[in-house]
Amino acid sequence: MKKLFVFMFVLIPVFIGAQTVYIGGTYGTSLAPNRREDKAVYWVNDNFFELNGVSVDVITAQNGIVYAAGRQYDNTYCYWINGVRYPLPNCIEVYQIFVENGNVYVTGKNDRYGTDYWVNGRRQPGPADGDIRYIFVQNGIVYTAGNYITNRIYYACYWINGVRHELPNSINFITTGIEVINGQVFIGAVQFVSSILRGFDKDSSRACYWINGVQHNIPDPGITIGDAFKVSNGNVFMVGREAYYINGLRHEINVPMSGAKYAVFEDNIFMVGIYFSRGNTTTGYWYNGVFTAIRSPSNYFNINTIFVTK
Repeated sequence: MKKLFVFMFVLIPVFIGAQTVYIGGTYGTSLAPNRREDKAVYWVNDNFFELNGVSVDVITAQNGIVYAAGRQYDNTYCYWINGVRYPLPNCIEVYQIFVENGNVYVTGKNDRYGTDYWVNGRRQPGPADGDIRYIFVQNGIVYTAGNYITNRIYYACYWINGVRHELPNSINFITTGIEVINGQVFIGAVQFVSSILRGFDKDSSRACYWINGVQHNIPDPGITIGDAFKVSNGNVFMVGREAYYINGLRHEINVPMSGAKYAVFEDNIFMVGIYFSRGNTTTGYWYNGVFTAIRSPSNYFNINTIFVTK
C-alpha cells in the first residue's frame, strides 16, 4: 500500500462535542541530512503519544483504553494496550484490531503470506479455503470476512468460527468490513473489474453490502469505496473518496482531499487527510461537511488510521 507523508504539528485539536478522535501513524524526526527516524505515534484529541515502534497501522479504543497495532523497529509486528507492547508472532502486516470483553483480536498477514488472526497475541490459523481481513466477535463467536479464489476468480465470503458462508453475486468483490447487529450479519464490499490493457477499470466497478446474505447494490458506477464500513442506528454507511452512502443513498463529500482515512460514529462521517485549495495543501480533518485545518508544518507524519468514539 502506498504511504502518504505529510507535515503536521504534534498536537491535533480534534475534539468535537462528546466525541473523541484517535489518529495513528508514523512520526518522523530528522537526525541528519537525508536521514530520518520514524516512530509509532497516536493522538487522542489533542494529546500526543509516542510508542516503541515504527508505525501505528490500526487503532481502536474501549472504555478509555487505547489499543493499537503496527510495526516495530526490527520489522516484526506487535500491538499496544495503553502503550504497553505485546508481540504478534509470525505477523508481517496488520489489517484490523478489535476488542471484545477485554480480549484483543488482530487480523493480518502471516510470514507464509497467508492470513491469520491473533487473540491476545496467540496466533489462530486463518481459513484454509480463503483469506480474511476483517473480524467481528460477539459472545465469543468469531466472524471474519474476506475472499476465496476459484479458477483465478475472487469471491467475497465470510466465516463463522471457521465455517465458510458464501455470498450471492460476489464475483470479484473484495470485502471492506463485517459487523453483526441483533443477529444480522452485515458485510460491505467493492467489486474490482480488470482490463488487460488498463488494469483496474474504475468506470466499471461497483460497491454493495449484504444483510444476512441479501445483496444491496450501490447504484453509482465508477466509484472506489474506501476503508469505512459501519452500521449505525440500523443504517449502513459506506464511505468513498468522492461520496458516502447511507443505505445506498449517495451524499456528496465535495472536499478535495487526498489519501484520506475514514471513520463513522453515530451517523457522523470523520475523514482525515490532505486538503487541496487554490494550489495550496493543508492537512486536517473533515467532519459532516466541515473541514478543519491541522496546524503545520513542523514534523514528518504518515496518517494510517482514524477511530472515533465517546
